[in-house]
Amino acid sequence: MYVTGQNAWRHLDQWPPAGGETVRYLQSDGRLLADEPSDGAPSSYVYDPANPTPTLGGPLLTLDGGVKDNAKLESRPDVLTFTTDPLTAPLEIMGTPVVDLAHTRTNPHADVFVRLCDVDPKGVSRNVAEGFLRLDPTSPLDQVQTVRVRLDACAHEVKAGHRIRLLIAGGCHPRYARNEGTGALPGTGTELRPCTHTVHHDSGAVSRVSLPTPVRPAPR
Repeated sequence: MYVTGQNAWRHLDQWPPAGGETVRYLQSDGRLLADEPSDGAPSSYVYDPANPTPTLGGPLLTLDGGVKDNAKLESRPDVLTFTTDPLTAPLEIMGTPVVDLAHTRTNPHADVFVRLCDVDPKGVSRNVAEGFLRLDPTSPLDQVQTVRVRLDACAHEVKAGHRIRLLIAGGCHPRYARNEGTGALPGTGTELRPCTHTVHHDSGAVSRVSLPTPVRPAPR
């Protein structure tokens, strides 16, 4: 297995390797912390299919794919970011990261896009893994729902001094066809309806990211 960030090959007995998980909780101030939030106002953004959140890099079979500087994406008003403090020790992520969002929306026809990023000491944010989910249009709009997004499997080391960032948006166009917000098949609708997404992070509605962390065997 080639471990990005570490830029080295690793021989494993199994995939994913045995281990546990490192959990970080989304906070109202845009941070990712080890402690669950006790209170805090929710975070919201508006996804507008007339100006859909664009695709930037990622697992594409084109010259535009791969690891990119996410600054332009993260500066958009339809994108939320949550970031840890600088790590005091390296953290290996090996397996499938999972993001659970306490989520509400104003339109039953909506998508959620999540990207895991590695932020270096200079503040450059680079993508590591991502996931996309088209939400169930029959789920109620008047109550908080737990939305689970499974990201791409990855093998990556976040170095000491780097930070981990979670990016959340309502789409990734054109890699995923924009959700027109009407329930029509993609590309067939005659109108576009925006959606306000709200991510909750308080004691009654917890949002978190679970990072699979392997147990390294003792050297032989």
